Amino acid sequence: MRNFHGRAKGCDIVKSTRMWLAMLGAGSILLFSGTAAGQALGPLFGIDSESESTTESFQILPDNFFSSFPTSAADNIAVEADTLVLDADSNRIIARGNVQLSYNGFLASADRAVYDRSSGDLVLIGNAVVKDPEQVVYAGDKIEVTGDFKQAFVDALEMQTADGALITADVADYRDKVESILTNGTYAPCGYCTDVHGHKIGWRITSAKIILNQEEQTLYLEAPQLELLGQPMASLPFLWLPDPTNSRAAGFRFPRFDYSEKFGARVAVPYFSPVSDNTDLWLTPMLMSQQIFMLDAELT
Repeated sequence: MRNFHGRAKGCDIVKSTRMWLAMLGAGSILLFSGTAAGQALGPLFGIDSESESTTESFQILPDNFFSSFPTSAADNIAVEADTLVLDADSNRIIARGNVQLSYNGFLASADRAVYDRSSGDLVLIGNAVVKDPEQVVYAGDKIEVTGDFKQAFVDALEMQTADGALITADVADYRDKVESILTNGTYAPCGYCTDVHGHKIGWRITSAKIILNQEEQTLYLEAPQLELLGQPMASLPFLWLPDPTNSRAAGFRFPRFDYSEKFGARVAVPYFSPVSDNTDLWLTPMLMSQQIFMLDAELT
C-alpha cells in the first residue's frame, strides 16, 4: 500500500462547513451527471472515521430488503394473542390483543393481525413490529403482506439495523421482489443520536422518493437533501446511481464527514479507480475547518 499526501494553507479557503457543503451539493450535479454511468452506490452512506478510503459496500437499503421476510402463506407460523377467532365464512384467522407471531427466526407483534387462509395475505395492524434473524427491526402503523410475498406495504416505516442505522419512510412499497419504493424516506447512520444537551449529532439523507429497482439495477432519489447536525446543508433535484452491488465501478463516492481535534470538521470526497484486477487507486480531497486543504492518494 502506498500513501501520498499533500496540503496547503491559505486565508481564502472556505471558512464555513455550511458553505463547503453547499458548494459540494451544487458541484455534485456535475460530478454525478458526468460519471453516473460508471458509478456504483458503494459507500453512499458509509462513514469510516479510521480510514480515508474503503472498499466496503454501504447502501441505503440492506441486502434483500423485505425479500427475506417470511411468506404469509407459510403453514407453520406460530400465533399467540388474547383472542383468536376463525371466521369460517371468509376463511380468515383474526388475532386481537398482544399478538405475537414467530416463524423461522422471525418475530412479529401487533395489536391486531388478520390472516386470510385462502389468499395467504397477512396484515399486522397497530404498533406492528417485525424483527428478522439479522436483528433488523421493521416497525410501522401497518404492515401488509400478500400471499407468497408478491407485494408488501408498510405504513410509517421505521427500520433499525443491528449497527444502529435508521431508515424511515411514510410508506414503504415492495413490488414483486423487483422494486422497492420509499416515500419521504430518510437514512441516518447514527439513528436518533443526540449529544448531552439534546442536540442532534451526525448526519442523515432525506428524499421525497427513493426507488430501488433490482431488475434494472438502479437507485433513484428524488429531491435528496443532506442534513448535518440537524441542519440542511446541500440538496439536489434528483440523483440516479447504479446498483450498489457493483462496488468496483470507477467514480466518486458520497462525501464523508467527521471531526477530530487535530483537523476540526472535515469533509472528504473519495474517488475510486480500479487500476487493474489487483490494484486500486483512491484519490481523496479533503477540506477542514482549520483552513487546511489536503489531497490523499492511496494505491492498494
